Amino acid sequence: MVKDLNGKGKRFIELGGFPGYHCVFFHKYLGYDVSLLDYYINREIIARVEEINGLRSGTIKVIEADVFNLHSSEKYDLVFSAGLVEHFQDIPLIIQRHTELTSDEGTVLILIPNFLGINGMVQRLFDKENLKKHNLECMKLEKLKQILSAYKNSFDEIQIFYYGKPMIWLEQKGKNFLPRMIKLISLFIGLLPFRGKWFSPYICIRMDKQKPLQ
Repeated sequence: MVKDLNGKGKRFIELGGFPGYHCVFFHKYLGYDVSLLDYYINREIIARVEEINGLRSGTIKVIEADVFNLHSSEKYDLVFSAGLVEHFQDIPLIIQRHTELTSDEGTVLILIPNFLGINGMVQRLFDKENLKKHNLECMKLEKLKQILSAYKNSFDEIQIFYYGKPMIWLEQKGKNFLPRMIKLISLFIGLLPFRGKWFSPYICIRMDKQKPLQ
C-alpha cells in the first residue's frame, strides 16, 4: 500500500487524525514533512506523542479546523485519512476534499473500515450503537467505484481494494471483558489465509496523479 512511497522532501497531511499516530509513522519511516488537520486538537497531547516517539517538538504541524471550512492554497504530496470517510453522509464531498488538497503529482490514500464482513457481524451482535455511527454505503466497492469514476481524467491511476489480514474488534467501554475476548479471537483468525469482503478489516482507496513506480 505504501512501500513504493518515498516522502523525503515531500509534504503529508492526515485529515481527522488526532492525536497523530499516523503522522509519526509517515515521518519516521517514510520521511514526510507531516501535518495534521482535525476540528479539535489538544496540543499538549500532540507534544506528548512527539516526545514518546523521539520526535522534536513541532515535527507534527497542526491545523485545527473543520475539513470543509479550511480555506488554504496549501497542497500536499500525500493526503491521507483512516477512519474518517465513513462518518459522513456525503461520501463524494469528503472524497473531493481529499483531492482538492493534493499536489499536481500527489497521492490520495484513504482507509475505510469494512463492516460488511465478519467484523460488521461482530458489531451488529455486540455494539449496534457504534455501528450506527458509520455510513455503511461507503463500504460498498461498487458505490466507491462509481464515485471515483469522476476522477479518471485527473488521476492517472485509481485503485480500490480490500486490505489487511482478518481482524475483528470492539470499542473498549469501561471494564467490559467482551472487547478483550474479541481481541483474543481476532489474534486467532488473523492466522487464517483469507482476504476479501468477508475477512479483510479495511477498504483502501489509492489515487495517484503519477503512476507509482513498478
